[in-house]
Amino acid sequence: MIRKKQILVFSAFILLIFSFVNASTQDSLTVDQNQLFQSALKHYVDRLVARISVSSLGQERFLVQQIRMLNAEIKSRVTGIEKYRQTYFEKLQQRLSEVKALRKRLKGYHSKKLNEFLNQVENTINQTIKLGKIDFKKQKAIEDAIQLLYVA
Repeated sequence: MIRKKQILVFSAFILLIFSFVNASTQDSLTVDQNQLFQSALKHYVDRLVARISVSSLGQERFLVQQIRMLNAEIKSRVTGIEKYRQTYFEKLQQRLSEVKALRKRLKGYHSKKLNEFLNQVENTINQTIKLGKIDFKKQKAIEDAIQLLYVA
């Protein structure tokens, strides 16, 4: 990693020096010589970049292999994901039923803020179910909201 940085800094330094030399001697160089110089400089920098890329291929392969092994290990250790997923969404359905039951019970109070809060909790539950993603923070917030509704 340090070697790459050194090579890049070195190549940038050389490019900078050649550009200054090029700027100062541009009057004396012809167009053909200038194009030849730019072409040689580009070729040199391209070769340096290619060497850096080739030298880092082994490290990148190693990292990709490590990621694959890590993913395989996680899959072998974590089982029953579908069971947890099913339980999570069943609990959300139960919470939705509770909110609907609370709405029926609280219908006679005609509280605008309470109805808005009920709508917000119900919409949050429906959106969470539609997304199909497990979000324990959202589940905790929904449970807290339902507890507030019970207290109300």
